[in-house]
Amino acid sequence: MAAQLNSAVLQARLDYLFKEEELSQAIKKLKRHAAPGPDQIPNVLLRKQGDTARQALLVVLNRVWVSGEWPSEWRKGTIMPLFKNGAGNRSDVNDYRPITLASSVSKLFELMLLARLTSHSDQFRCLAEEQCGFRSGRGTMDQIFTLHEILASRRERRSHTFMAFLDARHAYDRVWRDGLLYRLVQCGVNGRMLRFLNSMLSATNRHVAAHGTRSAEFTTTVGLPQGAVLSPFSTQSSSMGWGTT
Repeated sequence: MAAQLNSAVLQARLDYLFKEEELSQAIKKLKRHAAPGPDQIPNVLLRKQGDTARQALLVVLNRVWVSGEWPSEWRKGTIMPLFKNGAGNRSDVNDYRPITLASSVSKLFELMLLARLTSHSDQFRCLAEEQCGFRSGRGTMDQIFTLHEILASRRERRSHTFMAFLDARHAYDRVWRDGLLYRLVQCGVNGRMLRFLNSMLSATNRHVAAHGTRSAEFTTTVGLPQGAVLSPFSTQSSSMGWGTT
């Protein structure tokens, strides 16, 4: 009974209406000089808006939240292929890194969702302690230090050490969306949050812009949307495994 009550409390924290404090915290995290997406709203405008405009924006975002549907305009994005520096081949698409310009308002809202999901993940202990990728306050140095200490300990005991490294190519493009949603359910995410994420991942519309021209719009139904704030968090959840080592 206590476990069920605790789960219900955690779910309620995911689903209640957003507060002004959450919006303000998300606005502070917006990059000042990021290029605007299809909505042509720059981050600097969101950062400099007054109290009245901020309260009005909060009302709009909460209405979107209650609707349970990811707005169609937020599904749009412009892909800009950037050539990788080095000895690459400009005629080879594999030597380009795609950067997606998405709606600034949608990214702001995703920051608010990310804060709740991260808090829920930490309380629910969805991720293994060893997981450092895309987690605040952790990074590559933590993994290097851990590996160094393990090797030193095994060397002292004159034990053989074998290592395997997995390179997950196209991690964004190959994420199984239904599998990701199943992982979220396993981690106690249900209700409005789950329905909203399902709507967000149902389809994304993109077009490619290069050399002053743009392609026809196309729809993607697999993988995670490039340029989305939640995609790194979703990648670690699906590819690395929730609560596994």
